[in-house]
Amino acid sequence: MSYTLLKRENSDSCVELAEQYVLGRVPCMLTRCSRKGIYVLLCVLLYGITFLVLAPLACISFKHVGLDVICFRNKAAGNARLIAQNQARLNRSLVTLREYSRIDSYCRMFPATCRRKNAQIADGEEKTAERDLQNVSIGMQLIRKTFAGGLAISFVTTRRRSNITGYRGQYLSQSVAKMLNIINHGDRLTNDVPIYFSICNVDPRLEVNPEISNLPKWIPVHKRFDGRRKLSIEDARSSYEKAKNDYVFCLEHTLQTNASYILLMEDDALAMDNLFHVLSHFIFSLRKLSSDETHVPLLDKLTYLKLFYPVHLSGYFNVDPERVPELISVALVLTALTLCAVTFCQPSLRVSPTFVKIAFVFFLLVVVIIGRYNIIELRSVSDRLFYLTPAPRGSAVAVLYPRQGALDIARYLPLYRCDKRLPKDLAMGEIVIKHGLDARLVQPNLFEHIGHYSSVHQKLRNPFAT
Repeated sequence: MSYTLLKRENSDSCVELAEQYVLGRVPCMLTRCSRKGIYVLLCVLLYGITFLVLAPLACISFKHVGLDVICFRNKAAGNARLIAQNQARLNRSLVTLREYSRIDSYCRMFPATCRRKNAQIADGEEKTAERDLQNVSIGMQLIRKTFAGGLAISFVTTRRRSNITGYRGQYLSQSVAKMLNIINHGDRLTNDVPIYFSICNVDPRLEVNPEISNLPKWIPVHKRFDGRRKLSIEDARSSYEKAKNDYVFCLEHTLQTNASYILLMEDDALAMDNLFHVLSHFIFSLRKLSSDETHVPLLDKLTYLKLFYPVHLSGYFNVDPERVPELISVALVLTALTLCAVTFCQPSLRVSPTFVKIAFVFFLLVVVIIGRYNIIELRSVSDRLFYLTPAPRGSAVAVLYPRQGALDIARYLPLYRCDKRLPKDLAMGEIVIKHGLDARLVQPNLFEHIGHYSSVHQKLRNPFAT
C-alpha cells in the first residue's frame, strides 16, 4: 500500500512539474509569436506604404523616377506641359534678346576681351600691371592665371523644322539669352576673364537660319557651309557622320581664339544660373601643389569635363560600376539614421537584427523608386556639394574643354567613322579609353536639355525621359 501511495505522489509531482513547465513556456511562446506577428505586420505596412502610397506619390511629384514602369503617365499631357513651358520660356528669351540687341558692339558687352585684344603694354605699364595683379585677391590671381587665354563659349546650331502645327522650338534663342544673362550678372570667373562668344552654324543650306535672326547682330556667327564649302557625300549619306564633322569644325574654330578653356554646347542646352559659380569652386578646390610650390588647377589636366548627362541614363541600374554601391550606400545611411532616431526616442528599446534588415530593404526600395536623379538633385542646394565622377560614355550636349583636351579631341575624332552604333559622343569616350586620357562628369547637371523635339526622328521625345 505504501508503494502505491508513493507511486501516486510521484505521478502527481510529475504532473505538477509538467504543468509548471508548460505554464512557464507558454508566455515565452506567445511572446515569440507576437513578436513575429509584429514583424510581419511591420513588413506589410512598410511595403504597402512603399508600393501603394509612396510610389504613386513619386510618379506625381517627380518628373523622373527610378521605376518608371510602375507609373501610368499621360504622355500627351506631358508633351502639352513641355510645349507650354517652352513657349513661355521662348517669349521671355525674345524680350531678353531685344534688350541685348540695343548694345551697339561686342566690346560693350565683353570689354575685358577687347582690352586683351588691343593691349599694347609698354615696359612701365607691364610693371604696373604686375603690381595690380599682386594687389588683387589670391582667388582672382588664380582665376586670371587659369584663364590667361580667355574662355571661348560657342553654340553648335542648325535649323530645326517641326511637323507639329503651332510648335516653335527655337531652342537657340532660349539658350543664348540665358547664357548672356548669366555672363552679364557677373561672377568672379567672368568679370575679368576675356570671353569669346560665338555661334557655329552647321546648317548646309545657304539661306539664313531664321533662329539666328533673333540674336543680337554683334554676336559672331561662323558658318561651316557657304559658297566654297558644300555638303560632302559622306555627310549627306549619314547624319551621324555629319554631326561628328560639324562638331570637329566648331571645336577647331573656337581653338583659333587661343582660349585657355572652351565651352562647346548644342543649341538646346540651357545653362543653370550657378554654372560659373560651380566651375569657380572646382578651380579653387581641385588643385594640387606642383614642384615649384604654386597651386595648379586640376581642371587643365582633364581632356574634357561634361556638364550634362541624360536623365534616363543616370539611374542606379547602369553599366557604370559605381552606381550599385552608391545605391547600397544611400540605403545604409538612411537605415543608420533611422536606427539613431529610434534609439534616441526609445533608449530602452532593443533593436533586433530583423528590424535592421526590414529597414534596409525598405529604404533600398524607397531610393530606387525616387530615383538617383532626384536624390542627386538635392546637392544643387549648394555650389560646394557638386562633385566629379569619371565621365560615362555618351552625351556631348555641353562640354568644357581645357585647350589641350580640345586639341586632342579635334585630332583624334576625325579618325572615327560615326554611325548609329558609334555616334560622336561614344567615339569621344573611345578616344579617352584608347589613349589613356582623363574625362569627368559634373553631378548634378549644370545644364538642362530643352530639346524636346527630335529633328532627326521628326517627333517629340518622351516627356519623362528628356
